[in-house]
Amino acid sequence: MIISSLIISFVLTIIVEYIIVKLLHIKREVFIPVLLVNMLTNPLVVYIYNIMKLYSFVYKDIILIFLELLVIIVESHIYKYLLEINWKESLKISFISNIIAYLIGLLLNL
Repeated sequence: MIISSLIISFVLTIIVEYIIVKLLHIKREVFIPVLLVNMLTNPLVVYIYNIMKLYSFVYKDIILIFLELLVIIVESHIYKYLLEINWKESLKISFISNIIAYLIGLLLNL
């Protein structure tokens, strides 16, 4: 259950975030940076969330929001260097791509 959730989430996140990052940053190829960033952040967040669901953790939504904010910060730092862009641009890319991926994930889990 957790493994399939990790794989599905990872693949969908890569697809969604690649499209968003490509739309926001069309100056160069972005697949490898998106893949690397999400290899670092996505499995950990999905794993933690699945564990919290498994044990019916009361504050899982608050912790998930906190984790997503951390992901946005970490990814923006990585994008800044991998895409050679400024902080404002990297934060915008990370924020928008993660919010859209998160919202699509919510819709798929309904």
